[in-house]
Amino acid sequence: MLLIFLILSNAIFSQNTIETIDATVKQYAEKDLFSGVVLVTENGKPVYETAFGMLDREQNIPMKTDTKLKIGSIVKDFTAVLILQLAEQNKLDLDDPMGKYLDMFPAEISQKVTIRQLLRHEAGFGDYLRDPLPRETMDSLTTVARIIDLFKNEPLLFEPGTDEQYSNSGYTVLGAIIEKVTGKSYFDAVEQHILQPLGMSETLFHWRKIAAQSTRPKWYMRSATGRIFPAEVDEWPSPSGGAYATVGDLFKFEHSLLRDNRLLSDRSKGIKAARFSAEPAEWQNLLNDPKYISGKAGGSPGNNSLVLSQPAKGYTVIVLANMDEPIAEVVGKQIFTILSGGEPEPVRLTVFEQMYQTWKAHGSDYLRQNFERILANYELMDPPDFVLNRVGYDLLFEDNVDAAIDIFTVNTQLFPQIANTWDSLGEAHMVKGNRKLAIENYRKSLALNPGNQNAAEMLQKLETED
Repeated sequence: MLLIFLILSNAIFSQNTIETIDATVKQYAEKDLFSGVVLVTENGKPVYETAFGMLDREQNIPMKTDTKLKIGSIVKDFTAVLILQLAEQNKLDLDDPMGKYLDMFPAEISQKVTIRQLLRHEAGFGDYLRDPLPRETMDSLTTVARIIDLFKNEPLLFEPGTDEQYSNSGYTVLGAIIEKVTGKSYFDAVEQHILQPLGMSETLFHWRKIAAQSTRPKWYMRSATGRIFPAEVDEWPSPSGGAYATVGDLFKFEHSLLRDNRLLSDRSKGIKAARFSAEPAEWQNLLNDPKYISGKAGGSPGNNSLVLSQPAKGYTVIVLANMDEPIAEVVGKQIFTILSGGEPEPVRLTVFEQMYQTWKAHGSDYLRQNFERILANYELMDPPDFVLNRVGYDLLFEDNVDAAIDIFTVNTQLFPQIANTWDSLGEAHMVKGNRKLAIENYRKSLALNPGNQNAAEMLQKLETED
């Protein structure tokens, strides 16, 4: 079902532009590649707002333009704003070591890692969501402290400031610093210092409010074979992701960051735009620079989100989807291309389906040799090893275990230093009944990442079997 709300456009947003946007999004929806909500604004006013597909396929509940959907890692922007607000109030300095505020980490970590490095993903923390977590563990992660317990004793991946790695763990640490400085829970701090000032009443950060919704969205994944199925994995909000919002509320947040000072001063905006550098960008110059584009995205199994703005031209594109990433990013960037006067690209298979079709037609050796060439045609938010890992699990869940083992094996050959590739191969061999191979691969995973709780539990189970 398609719900469309078209708003009268002005001279810049011609009717032809709106029709092209609508036709493009409709193609993705009709091919069952997209389900969600799209909002396009110009100079602070909505010019196009649509809802496509189903909120709940099983109950036949349609998507609506005011549906609250997950915003993924866009939450990291909320966390960064709170940190910058505290810096403006002289309650912390971006170059303070995290140990000035937190005592739950070893001194060799807490005295070296700075707040600025956490903001820039340069602290050396890994990602607590990278390796599979048991369902009961995921369900227990309702506080910042519980999340930090997962990784507080793990060694850093590199010396702080010498490298960069996207880190959900690092932004969770920022959330703990916010709690310590404000004396409030992270979620209450967001509510008081961001949501309430902007009137964002349709944004849910607290897990109890999310659980209390009468109609919660369902999340869907499109498998590498083209099958649509519910995403079983869900997580509660944290300082790194997981909150729910409407496109309208996200626009309030984005518009404030671009056009007013209710949340941040121009200087803090310049710091944020310069990736939290000690030398802030000149904010007003950026607003008038047609090359400057503000972008943020997020996603987890069964959901994807994107916010793109070009301040000099006055428009913002927001896409929320209850289907797997990167579909919101694909749709949003297509819209951005149209707004920039370009032609949208033809609708194509997801990267997962393309990898599967390549393997099916040509085999594993060809896939391994051509993996990077195929990948170059897609923009990814996740690390490249996630692609074949996802393809393998799609096949495993469809009981095509031999094919899954083949795909997972290729992934270990491409990414032998990534613990999760061996973990996944171990699971596939366990399902197949190859006990020795399962143990061998889980051991390799655990050697690469001693903190891999899933591998440790599976090894204990396998090694105690008769």
